[in-house]
Amino acid sequence: MNSEDVAVLAFYHLRGTRNLSNRNVDCFIEGYKACNDPLVHDFAKFLEREGNYYLKEYANRRRESCGYSGQPLTRKHTEEFVAAEQLGTLLLKAAKLIREYKILN
Repeated sequence: MNSEDVAVLAFYHLRGTRNLSNRNVDCFIEGYKACNDPLVHDFAKFLEREGNYYLKEYANRRRESCGYSGQPLTRKHTEEFVAAEQLGTLLLKAAKLIREYKILN
């Protein structure tokens, strides 16, 4: 969507209210861009960061938090760490596919 499309969307939602002003529509456009850019244009980067976190950092941080709280590690934690690695792998694969096929561009 371009700025005009977002302005029309803002107008549609604010029409008939006291809140409709150029400033409000401009704020709506900036808010939309701030949310839209990471979710659309930078989504592959986001997925890649999350995938790397679950592959490389999650288990250590979880072990550390369990240690601080005095919670012993159990088989459930081992299953959780395996699931986190699988999630990380899937997120990296999704990021690769989004980049490769130019999805969301």
